[in-house]
Amino acid sequence: MAAELHARITTTLNEFLNGYVEAGTKSDASLLSTVLSPTCTREVAPASFLTALGMPTDLAFTNKQYEAMFAKELPVSRPTGLESVINVVVDVISKTAAATCVYMAEFGDGVKEKMQFAWFLELDDEGARITKVLEFVDTMTAARYQKKVEELLQAEKEGSTSKEGDVSMLGKAMQ
Repeated sequence: MAAELHARITTTLNEFLNGYVEAGTKSDASLLSTVLSPTCTREVAPASFLTALGMPTDLAFTNKQYEAMFAKELPVSRPTGLESVINVVVDVISKTAAATCVYMAEFGDGVKEKMQFAWFLELDDEGARITKVLEFVDTMTAARYQKKVEELLQAEKEGSTSKEGDVSMLGKAMQ
């Protein structure tokens, strides 16, 4: 029984981690939530990162809120690969999993960025659905990434309003 639950939790963890790349390559933010329970909450840490962005430190997202945020960034940035997954821990008693990973991301202007995360997941009794996500980000890279996303979104907005009928180069690059 424990071995089966361990295998199921490991599969769920891997599907979750690969969901970011799949959502990016298919331009479908809903793919981020395929193994999440409908009531799953997502939190971002560390608190200092949220404070630096002017956000509340107790910020939590629903699936739909997180998907909407991800979808907003897709025209200018997306995960393109999962480079490594290490430090995987699966606990069948507490039904939790953790891992650190490195994603490759690409901006609409062709610039690439490595993004490092540590994930802490709580799962349902069957290990098939994630009920809570704690996303721990590399603060320096994440802040730089977020700034670039905002700049590219602004440039795309200005480009699409300044030239009627012309699709911005950023939009074309990400298609």
